[in-house]
Amino acid sequence: VIVQILARISPLRDFFMLRDNYKNCTAPIARVFGQLVRKIWNPRNFKGHVSPHELLQVVSVASDRRYRFDVQADPIDFLAWFLNSLHNALGGTRRPGSSIIHKVFQGEVYMETKARLRIPDSSTTALSNIDWTTDDVEKRHTPFLFLTLDLPPVPLYKDEQMRNIIPQVPLVTILHKFDG
Repeated sequence: VIVQILARISPLRDFFMLRDNYKNCTAPIARVFGQLVRKIWNPRNFKGHVSPHELLQVVSVASDRRYRFDVQADPIDFLAWFLNSLHNALGGTRRPGSSIIHKVFQGEVYMETKARLRIPDSSTTALSNIDWTTDDVEKRHTPFLFLTLDLPPVPLYKDEQMRNIIPQVPLVTILHKFDG
């Protein structure tokens, strides 16, 4: 599923469709992933399916058999490992935009942090006399490759047709945890 998802991301797909983009890359994981993407998107493909067997073998060897096709693994863990492996194979560094992986997947969160006031010893000053306002606001842009979001819990009760109602929550609501 992860490979199918990655093959449908337009900038990543377009990069791997042209061999010249990574012709100097010697790592087999990038070369084999590129071959698979070209096979998936080949308009003259005789059959409607493509076997990822070569990629699975390369992934198994490169991950020291951490990811094998006979054992199910966590897809998010595999996605993180696979993107990191592709990034390193393409000569990527920690610098933003150093590979197609960073160019496509790196985002940025704007964060404002307001400093907390220290409460003086209550024996010397009444709390009503303290000025609670502060102008100390730290503003920064924080890059990320994975942004974790808290999804709402699954409902406990079923609806009238005895099916669980899956709550639909707008993305803006889920992102409110970053509002401070």
